[in-house]
Amino acid sequence: MSRIHTLAKSCFHSVRAVAALLAITSVSVTGQAATVRDSAGVTIVENLPLQPTSMTLRVSNRPALVLGEERSGPTHEFQGITNAVRLSDGTIVVGNASSSEIRFFKPDGTHKASAGRRGQGPGEFTSLAWIQRAPGDTVIAYDRSRRIALFDPSGKFVRSHVVAGPPVGRFADGSYLFSTRLPQAIAQENGLKRDSSRFSLATSDATGGTTVGVFPNSDLPFTVTIPSTSASGRAMMSQVGYPQPFGRVTSALVSGTEFLVAEGSTYELRTYAPNGALKRIVRLQSPRMPVSSADRATYIRELVASSAPEQRENTARLLADASFPTSRPAFGAVRVDDKGRLWVEDFPFPADSARRWTVFGADGRALTRIAVPAELRVVDIGGDYVVGLRKDDMGRELVVVLGARVTP
Repeated sequence: MSRIHTLAKSCFHSVRAVAALLAITSVSVTGQAATVRDSAGVTIVENLPLQPTSMTLRVSNRPALVLGEERSGPTHEFQGITNAVRLSDGTIVVGNASSSEIRFFKPDGTHKASAGRRGQGPGEFTSLAWIQRAPGDTVIAYDRSRRIALFDPSGKFVRSHVVAGPPVGRFADGSYLFSTRLPQAIAQENGLKRDSSRFSLATSDATGGTTVGVFPNSDLPFTVTIPSTSASGRAMMSQVGYPQPFGRVTSALVSGTEFLVAEGSTYELRTYAPNGALKRIVRLQSPRMPVSSADRATYIRELVASSAPEQRENTARLLADASFPTSRPAFGAVRVDDKGRLWVEDFPFPADSARRWTVFGADGRALTRIAVPAELRVVDIGGDYVVGLRKDDMGRELVVVLGARVTP
């Protein structure tokens, strides 16, 4: 799975001290009978707000595995984790940007292999951007030099391709969906702007490129100019970019023989065939929450606190004039598990005690709600596991694996 372009981390998420055990709450709810209809060959699923039921998705309250803890050795030291995925045999694969490596770990956490390094040769990276799992447990890595590299489940380099832009993902038949960012910006509500990406279908060797659609990207960041000091001590002005406050985040992912795009303006998830033909629209009745003056104050406080000490005064002054939308986006991240279920995150906010997700079946019907700790960023989900990223109270980057099961 992949997003249209590399998404900025939520800038209002503060690093907090986290207990060694992650308490995960399951909420036993489901949708009322969804309305399913056909419109010119497109299936439209309208879900009402969730109601209590006996179906529960349970996630263990004790991690099955934690990678990156203190005294675990250099292969467990991470800096700039791009993503983490679990393979079908339980292997955990972690992309580590600072070393330009892809590290493979056995289900018990033992380091198995490392692939890649900094360089421009086969299987090397100048700037490792992300990794993802593809059909057959192939691991795909994207380098910002516009190359993709494929590795087998043991970490052995297979081949690489030069590409026109970042891949969204790989279909079950081996073909690719790529995105190319378009330069024009589109004005949106309250003066916020977002540009677009062109999606193209390419063959299994990453050649060709038939356009299948143009889709909006996440809201563009805003930049401010602040005084700073060069390495030689000379005073200068620098531009600093910040993610748009309460900005919409576009998610795009490939799953099997389909791809999905969700852009956050409304609670709507659209699924397409590889050729760009719209197949299904999934909606949930969920009103967008307004952005209050208290929300704005909290956002500014958290962002100022995360800025460098010498920049905090200027950051606070400049953010006071930033444009804020009148409402939060319809949702946050979107994931798909190996059963084809869609997981859609409520838009996160620093005052929230947990990150809450709505789970939809492969047919688009809302199934259940779960909540995970606010510190855990879920990156991969399977039928019986959840993989997330967090930091400990010393700022170390951790990969956390938890068990999960559905109780009908």
